[in-house]
Amino acid sequence: MTQSPAADPRVERSRRAVLDASIALFLEGGANALTVDAVSERSGVAKTTIYRHWENRDALVVDAVRGCIPVVEHPDPELSFEEALRQAVRSLAAGLSDDRVRAALPHLIAAAAEMWDLGADYREVVEQQYAGLIGVLERGVAEGSLSEGTDVLEAKHQIFGPIFVTALSPDDPLGDDEADRVVELFLASRRRDW
Repeated sequence: MTQSPAADPRVERSRRAVLDASIALFLEGGANALTVDAVSERSGVAKTTIYRHWENRDALVVDAVRGCIPVVEHPDPELSFEEALRQAVRSLAAGLSDDRVRAALPHLIAAAAEMWDLGADYREVVEQQYAGLIGVLERGVAEGSLSEGTDVLEAKHQIFGPIFVTALSPDDPLGDDEADRVVELFLASRRRDW
């Protein structure tokens, strides 16, 4: 993605219009609905202007996805491991509770392989979004709070899975209580045996 000059409000307005249209199209029909023609028509911004902001359609898809998935906040480093983990998982649950995120989930699942194939840019977005959770898990392994040999990515999936599945059902509550239950189940399976 090309950064637009902050000095010109017209440039920023057109960029924002394109991004908003891209996110709306993604929420309506997934990655396949997000074409440069459709974005141009929806946003009212010329295709040539879109290509000034984004190198290609894939870069636009990556930014639309970035706008649809939650960021796990980095917990306060002063917290104990367990409290930091609880805070990170609560942040994940809160992010996945957002209506726009919930609407995007089926499209993210449907297009997961295609988007993963978009390469490093997409993978970087995913890694940034969940860096807070991964950092806490790495800390747990480093300080010995988690059992020796814990695979951090596997642990992330063990935590993410139940939260994600709950988020897929709009009727299921997704809040601090659910997040805390997931943390307790995770810790029961991963605590280091003393």
